[in-house]
Amino acid sequence: MSNNSKLKSLRKTIAGTTAIATIAFQSGIVGATTISTNNIDETSGTSDVNQISNNVVEVDSSYPGIPYFYYWTSGDQVYLNWDYGHVANRPSKIEAIISSNSDFSNPSYIEVKPKGASFVPNIDGDYYLRVRFFDSNGNITHESIRKVIRTTTESRDIRGLKYDVVGTGIKLSWANFVDGIKSVKIFVDGKLHKTLSSSDVQGNSYVVEDVKEGSEIGISIINGNGLEYNGFVKVKEGAFVESNLISLGLSGDGIGILVDLSKSNFKSGSEFVVNVKEKSSDKPVVSDFKYTLTKDKESFVVYPDENLSFVNTDYVVSIKDVKTNSVYTYDYSHNVFKLPGFLATSKGSEVISSWDYLDNVHSSELIWSTSEDFSSYNSISIDRGKTGVSFDTNLKEGNVYLILNTFDENGRLVSQNADVIEIGNTFTDLKNFKGTYKGENVAEFKFDKLDKDIVGGIVKVNDSFLTLSDEQLAILNNVGSLTLGGFNKNNKYNVSLYLVDSDNKLYTSSTSDISQVDGGEYSEISISLPNGINAKYVSNPGVLSLTLDESIYDVSPNSQIDVKIDGKSVSTVFGTYISSSNSININGLIPEKGYKNILVTYKDKSGEVKSINIDSLFIKKGGVLDSFLINAYNKAVNRVTQNIDEEGYNYWKNGLLNKNIGLSYFIRNLAYVPEFMSLINSPEDLVTRLYQVLVLREPDPQGIQFWTSVYNNLISNGVSHTEATMKILTDMTTSAEFSNLADRLGVNP
Repeated sequence: MSNNSKLKSLRKTIAGTTAIATIAFQSGIVGATTISTNNIDETSGTSDVNQISNNVVEVDSSYPGIPYFYYWTSGDQVYLNWDYGHVANRPSKIEAIISSNSDFSNPSYIEVKPKGASFVPNIDGDYYLRVRFFDSNGNITHESIRKVIRTTTESRDIRGLKYDVVGTGIKLSWANFVDGIKSVKIFVDGKLHKTLSSSDVQGNSYVVEDVKEGSEIGISIINGNGLEYNGFVKVKEGAFVESNLISLGLSGDGIGILVDLSKSNFKSGSEFVVNVKEKSSDKPVVSDFKYTLTKDKESFVVYPDENLSFVNTDYVVSIKDVKTNSVYTYDYSHNVFKLPGFLATSKGSEVISSWDYLDNVHSSELIWSTSEDFSSYNSISIDRGKTGVSFDTNLKEGNVYLILNTFDENGRLVSQNADVIEIGNTFTDLKNFKGTYKGENVAEFKFDKLDKDIVGGIVKVNDSFLTLSDEQLAILNNVGSLTLGGFNKNNKYNVSLYLVDSDNKLYTSSTSDISQVDGGEYSEISISLPNGINAKYVSNPGVLSLTLDESIYDVSPNSQIDVKIDGKSVSTVFGTYISSSNSININGLIPEKGYKNILVTYKDKSGEVKSINIDSLFIKKGGVLDSFLINAYNKAVNRVTQNIDEEGYNYWKNGLLNKNIGLSYFIRNLAYVPEFMSLINSPEDLVTRLYQVLVLREPDPQGIQFWTSVYNNLISNGVSHTEATMKILTDMTTSAEFSNLADRLGVNP
């Protein structure tokens, strides 16, 4: 009769079990294992035999059971494990025997070690196993007896058991246990490696550290009902070396994960299947993303599934090599791209925010809340091309929490910015704030110099917003003036300036007193108009001016002018009424692009809404900057003029004119557009295309040879194609020829 009662209360519900787990290895081998674990020490009872499983049964003994006694097999080999550290006195002798009879009248002795044994049974069919501990006087102190039934066919497998390489460890993962997990035991090459609790295996996975290639890893799981499930995997030779050949990073567009294979040995035609899950929740973000290499060591980008995005969290990335069936798993921390130039401030209850333009942003959303956890919030949708917003919170004081999210054309998150704005702060008016024209399309705004350094600034021109650059802030702090481009002397502007000092104090003022009439260089146009309208296009800065017959068109002096193209409003194409000449100026149209169905809507002096329909329009030529931009779109991204969008075009044009950005910045951003990289077929093609875009000419033979050599040297030193391209582009934009071109265009290089 057993006298160990520590786990007596569990005996009614828990029984050790044995299962044969069969698993297909990544190398194609199929293996099977059986693990039998007795988690219950012997207790008192009336039955002679207690069923542990369908193929191993425990036979009651009059002695205490051997602590942590395990029976485990692999093929014909049997393994025994125990722990005498849990007995009062270390045994002086350990005996293990097997016999075909329960009385062990014809025993076979097993060679034992201090904490276990391994053997191949010399008995056909069922047999009995007995292990005893003896003290120094030869007395039996502990005994465990098992009957092994070798005809059973029932097995209890761990479903979905697989392994992935994670750094220097092996990550075991398996299908979810509906009834939960009580405990897990890990075995490495037949030896108990670690005993785990349910909290150690959250997410149905565990990383076994310091495992060698070729090792056999066994796992035994006790589920919530006390049933045992078993399985094993064998680590493929070379798995760790291959895993280290792949590295992950943020893609150039900030949306996806770059899988860098530049240091690998993967050849053209290699196929990969990639899956990505959130580490904390196991939520899939990328499901079976497939990619086939088109050249040796080619890197590629993995994008989230439709309507999903990578956010600021940790992910588990699984990359399967289809050819070898090898799976490489990595932990990856994603940091969402922050939109440059993001700035927010408040004036009374109003919040004003501005940010820089990104070409691959198709929509934006500003979320604001008075609670830090955003338990309730307000959402503001922002049209494509818009780079700022202002709104009234209707609050007198308190904090407002902001999150700006931008998305690409597929609804994937491109960038995310956050800020906290204090409502109710006092502000100071800028003294003597006024604007004057300093050229064809440039206005200078001056005010009395402040005695505080300004660290951030926003300019609002009508409904457009601009975040001041570091260069503009430096000039502003030195001389108390701000020079901006993109103004047309024929138009009216309401300009507001918001400046924030190092103490987060706001200085602001507004003016509309910079409007005046001036001529300019005209471009030939082809246009279909109603009677009573004369049209001309002023190429610098780029305005379609419609002079109206006052007897037909009596526009209200305060009328808003709305412009739609093919029934759609375009945020950067807008109209302004000039009462002194009874004309409507339309800004933002692209030269050399054909337009149809332009509808201009206004209110007459009686308040009635009226419209002018332009059936067709073609501006044959713009200014020199227009010519450069159109050529860049044509040659860099193979985008014909007809397909250039007004939002992006006008963002870059206005940014260059007001010198908020330089010409090289525009080129670098254009080079990140996927179409640019897809057009490059060779180093020579890359150099030729850069010459055509940067200096508006074909390269000479010496230039081809020099830059091709630079590219090839970079690639041979492990630099990626994208990095090599950007390095050459940067070097080219520092040339005297490029600087001279910028001067001719009237922009910063």
